[in-house]
Parts: sequence; C-alpha cells; structure tokens
Amino acid sequence: MEASLQQMRKACLKNLKAAGALQGAHDSGKGMLLFYSAECGLKHLVMKDRGQKTTAAVAGEFGHNIRALIAVAQISRSELAQAGNGPVTVPDIRKSGESNTISLSEFHVAMRYSVDLQGDDEAKALQFFDKLTSALKGRLFA
Repeated sequence: MEASLQQMRKACLKNLKAAGALQGAHDSGKGMLLFYSAECGLKHLVMKDRGQKTTAAVAGEFGHNIRALIAVAQISRSELAQAGNGPVTVPDIRKSGESNTISLSEFHVAMRYSVDLQGDDEAKALQFFDKLTSALKGRLFA
C-alpha cells in the first residue's frame, strides 16, 4: 500500500507520540513505535528531497533499511549527539546468548516477537531510536 508524503510525515509524529505514551511500559511496544516513526520520517525526507509524492519508489528501494535511509537523508552524527566525523554509528544488537549482530533493520522484528536481546543491546537501540526520532522531529516539525 502506498502512502503520500504528508501521510508519512503524519505517521512519523503519531508513532512518536504513541511511543512517548509508553514511558515506563514494556520496551518492545515502544521499540516498534520508535522504529516505525524513524522509518516514516526518514522516508518522508528522502521522498521530499526527490520530489516523490508517494512511497512507491522508496518502499521498493529501502524496505526497512534504516541504515541506508539515514545515509540518504543525510542524518549527521551531530544530530544524534555522536562525536566525531564520518557515518552515523548504529548500536550492535545481538540476540541473547549469541555473538552475531542482527541488522538495525531487524530491530522491529525482534521487538514484535519479543526476542530476548543480549545485555543492554535493547536499551542502546531504544536510546538510538529516541535520538533519531528527536532529530527527525526537529527537521519535520520545526
């Protein structure tokens, strides 16, 4: 299903508000909402920059690839309160008891299925998405 540029902007804000309402609640619901808020906001920025009116092109090109969307939307390290230069640093996310990382794009799946994550990986990912959605809110709703 396609969504318009304005619908993506609205979805970013609605998901972000819903995530905020879950403060202190189980992190998996908040994680999914932050992920989808970020995805919608990033796709909105890419669509706007490219002059695209619907998600038809970005959906096929990016899917849920947050890392690629961050790069194309030119989100900077400074917007995420990360020191240094170069590409944005994303947190490592590992399933409990495993050393291999899952991709940032799979975080919403881990949250949806309540997959146990290793150590504080879930907290680090939630913090990353909090910073990312704050940066997006600043760009989209300032």
